[in-house]
Amino acid sequence: MPADGILVAAGSRIYVFGRLNSVISIDFRSQTVHLLPSMNVTMSVSVAGIIDGKIYCNKPRKQVMKVFNTETQMWEPEKTTPEMMSGCMVMMAGKIRAVQHM
Repeated sequence: MPADGILVAAGSRIYVFGRLNSVISIDFRSQTVHLLPSMNVTMSVSVAGIIDGKIYCNKPRKQVMKVFNTETQMWEPEKTTPEMMSGCMVMMAGKIRAVQHM
């Protein structure tokens, strides 16, 4: 497991996003660890949250947002929205909120 990373809880699993492109899930129900498909991009995730079964991973300075579908266990096409890339993000009330630097 990465020494530092972002953790996201979804059901009985915790998803761990590491420094590079590695992702694992820990299933507490079956007490197993699974290596998940690579992000296909080297990034250290600074923000991650779950909305409607999809985990959004963002590294604002890299202008990359990756989306992991917890149902299919696959990565979806990258999302890029300029207003989300220039500041900080938070997942709140089922939405992604961008906060610009002041």
